[in-house]
Amino acid sequence: MIDFTCSSCGREFSVDVSKAGRKAKCRGCGMMIVVPNESEPELVFDACETECADPALQSIYESLLDELGERVLRHTVVDGVRVALQIRTETTEGRAQWVTLWLTEPNDNDDQFLIIISVIGYAQDEDHYQTLKAASAAPFVNISIDGDDNISARMLLLLRGIDLQTLAWQLTALAEVADLIEMQLFGWDET
Repeated sequence: MIDFTCSSCGREFSVDVSKAGRKAKCRGCGMMIVVPNESEPELVFDACETECADPALQSIYESLLDELGERVLRHTVVDGVRVALQIRTETTEGRAQWVTLWLTEPNDNDDQFLIIISVIGYAQDEDHYQTLKAASAAPFVNISIDGDDNISARMLLLLRGIDLQTLAWQLTALAEVADLIEMQLFGWDET
């Protein structure tokens, strides 16, 4: 068996050695991960982290939990610098989508940006690329495919003057768009 954790949300996995080197979607946060060739040394299994190192991110985290209420099924802070929320979507009953948030370092103008991402899956064929081209018409969501063919929906928002009710709506809308694309491409939901 190979024991390892998701680098995004910290979920622990134990898989057969025959899965080494294969890509899979983390059931904790939706991030595409590659199974390592061998177990990670000395895994540490901590309780769910709920404190952010950055007070601004902590405030956003707490406000989103209040604003979204029961739509947040699970949540955690990853390494004190990222917030991961599993949001119940309205697309089809029983579906949910993980959304991860983090802040950039301040730029020369002392502006910080909030990055929001929801991993959708792994682009497997030309039909997926065509579906994604059509989905990229959403005006506020950037659909991207990285070098490893991981598909994600992203937003970049200026932190200064951010309205938390609007942020909660945008976060939920991003989760909905990502979930619709995931349902269209793969037909399944990893919760």
